[in-house]
Amino acid sequence: MATITPNQKKQNKQKAEEDSSPGEHQQKRAKMSSWTSKPTYRYPNITPEEYIEEIFEMRTMIEAGMMGWPGPKSKETLGFTPDTESWVIENAKSESEVNRLSKAQKQTIISSLAENCVQEEWDVLMGLLPDMVRENISEVFLEALIYKRIFDGFFKARFWYLDGKMDPSDEGDEKFGARLQHLYDRFFETNPVMASLWRSETNRLANSTDITEAPNTQLGIQHRDHRKSSIGQFVDETLSSEPIQWLLKEPSSKEQANRRYEHLYSICERAAENAVATGNTRGHIAFHGMAMLPETFTLGTYDKMCAHNYNFLPHGSTRLDGNRILMVLYPAIVRSFMTPRDKSIREPEYSTLAYVVVEDQSGIVVERTKVTLDFSS
Repeated sequence: MATITPNQKKQNKQKAEEDSSPGEHQQKRAKMSSWTSKPTYRYPNITPEEYIEEIFEMRTMIEAGMMGWPGPKSKETLGFTPDTESWVIENAKSESEVNRLSKAQKQTIISSLAENCVQEEWDVLMGLLPDMVRENISEVFLEALIYKRIFDGFFKARFWYLDGKMDPSDEGDEKFGARLQHLYDRFFETNPVMASLWRSETNRLANSTDITEAPNTQLGIQHRDHRKSSIGQFVDETLSSEPIQWLLKEPSSKEQANRRYEHLYSICERAAENAVATGNTRGHIAFHGMAMLPETFTLGTYDKMCAHNYNFLPHGSTRLDGNRILMVLYPAIVRSFMTPRDKSIREPEYSTLAYVVVEDQSGIVVERTKVTLDFSS
């Protein structure tokens, strides 16, 4: 076997390169080229080196304090809903008491849920509802109205606790949060991806309460304290508002009234922080109620909604498929633009499923034992 010298290897390599096509030769040279060769570039105003430097700057900025925050695919759960269900069971009027409301009051209850309930006459709607929902209609309506207050006040008005005060003596601007929301909406029209990043970073900067989230937590703690100090007024306004007041039974004692207040206070306090946690996640956050959800329920929409407990739908059952959605107790929380990738833009993520009441004329009868709950401890 003949031995090939290093000089022969070099000559053979040069000959192979000469024999290859011009296109193949250019591709090989392109792979071997460095940034200094200035390849074709789609950012004409900056050099490749400047582009790389800016990417690292943005990465450093985004990752600053990122250890304590959820990732882009993190889903939020509504931790306040189980207690809300218990609260309405304990405090809602009976079916007979609700039936004694005037026709105008009944219709006002339905119209106050215009975005969350089909707008039918009271008697027509009662005829469409499942038996268990109709028999406990005060609970269902009361629960829907409490959720509406919570979502309108905390979730949808995501900057509600920001008052724009420049110092303790400054009276602030009660519309500051609304103005900031308007600014975000304009940003989103301009560049959805960057606006979504701006929104989540603004929320995080305003709510950093741990050293893993930011090197200075003073502002975040200040905003958390401000939210807590506002809960009492929110609860007072909720309990005294119509039509919520029409659906609440009279407390039998001062102790029961205090217990009702304290339990609702705890629910609203937790809901306010739940809303902040949702706002701290990545992406553009939208809320899909009746207008954005399908008109009918199918098993395939479990990724967007789930049936009310009083629909008594067993797991995997298609019994309600094709039936009309009558109420949305709380909307689906939908996120998009979590990342610049096309999938994040084209396929929004349903982070929280909508909770819906579905028409059901199957005549299924379910007995329920009502339990009196004690929240005094």
